[in-house]
Amino acid sequence: MGPTPPAMGWSASATSALARLPGDGRRGAAGAGGRSIHAAIALDHGDDGGALLAAQRARPADGAPPKPAAPGGDGRPLPIAAPYIPAMRLWTELARSLRRVAWKAGLIADPTASAARHVERVLDTRGRELFAQSGVPGLVVSVRFGAGRTISRCLGTAGAATPLRTDTVFPALSMTKPVTAMCVMALVERGVLALDAPVWRHVLDYRIPAHATGGFDPDGITLRGVLSHSSGIRLHGHGWVGAAGLRSPKALLEDESQEAHTLRVVDPPGRTLRYSGGGYLLAQMAVEGATGRPFADVARELVLRPLGMASSDYELSPELAARLATSHDRENRPLPARRLLATAAAGLYSTAEDLTAFWGALAPGPEGEPPGRRVISPDACREMLTPTIVAPDGTTCGIGFYLHRTRTELRYTHLGYFSGWSHHAVGLLRRRVVVTALSNGDRGKECVPPLVHELRRTLAEKAL
Repeated sequence: MGPTPPAMGWSASATSALARLPGDGRRGAAGAGGRSIHAAIALDHGDDGGALLAAQRARPADGAPPKPAAPGGDGRPLPIAAPYIPAMRLWTELARSLRRVAWKAGLIADPTASAARHVERVLDTRGRELFAQSGVPGLVVSVRFGAGRTISRCLGTAGAATPLRTDTVFPALSMTKPVTAMCVMALVERGVLALDAPVWRHVLDYRIPAHATGGFDPDGITLRGVLSHSSGIRLHGHGWVGAAGLRSPKALLEDESQEAHTLRVVDPPGRTLRYSGGGYLLAQMAVEGATGRPFADVARELVLRPLGMASSDYELSPELAARLATSHDRENRPLPARRLLATAAAGLYSTAEDLTAFWGALAPGPEGEPPGRRVISPDACREMLTPTIVAPDGTTCGIGFYLHRTRTELRYTHLGYFSGWSHHAVGLLRRRVVVTALSNGDRGKECVPPLVHELRRTLAEKAL
């Protein structure tokens, strides 16, 4: 049984992340058109974001006064018992602390037993209810505790009459980015890449055209900025294509035939949070330029295989293709098989089991294994989970992950959306638990977010 990790707070540099952003550099974080950061994730894959935009709260346009909040602060009226809520939370924390002490003293045999029962109850009641109401063809959910226990539920089908399983393969979409970020960090720790130097030190055969720099110095673009969406680049992504249409990152960046898929620098590098999946193309080119090897080979050697992610790869092998789920539109009609053009941004194929294991690798393991599992060091894990940029609306991004800090917890998360798919993974660092939910239909947007929220709330209340 591994030791219980201490609560993780922001470092001194992290707590000043917002203060370091001078002047107008703290504006514009929601991206063009006032879209929310999470709504922009849908656009990363060529989606018009319609369903997601309707579900997300858009940031008010510049200059527009914010809507006044109801007394509860979130648009809802305060309940009658509101004055007692802080006391109730204090009591909950005290009870959890006492259970933790009892576990460390050997008085509790299984510290996850109580939380696991509550998780199973949520999955078997609310989970099945949301799945049925949404009508999505398939949903797989995996909850992993730091002590090693994993609870999974597979509902519906992967395609046709094939039952969904925990080893069913899905395109990870934007949930690829944290994996790519860990690969970059592994090379940084080996001295192969530099996190805060101009990315062009390693990108050997591409430079941003002068007309696309927006008057900003391209040397301000670093790997840290690219991996935290603070590079100033406006480029959501390049969408999908048939396998025969795959092109190199250089060819994608040099193609300016479509303005929406053209790289532009529109903000001062390092000062604004603007979601840019296409910026990860530069990270891919940096890895390939520094190592002289294909990105997929480097990621496989440094991250996927050492972490035991045997069902994950940036290349779709025949073995993985045989287990690949089929995506569906809102009418549950199967969609044709397609591949994402931006490999490092959204090109990973994986399973709920593997993605849950990856998310869990950022925290200490069940047998005392260090964060990073020696793929990267604990210090590098802390670097990934430290705020790099903070938007005016509070959206916070580290290296590869979106972050949310509460008084007792640090959540690290990422979404994956595109037509036919809806995914979400979140880790609770202090409690060492991870929730991953993957679905293979447009209707997944109606069950994945509320179910992950319900599970996260249950774990925050019940997990040690």
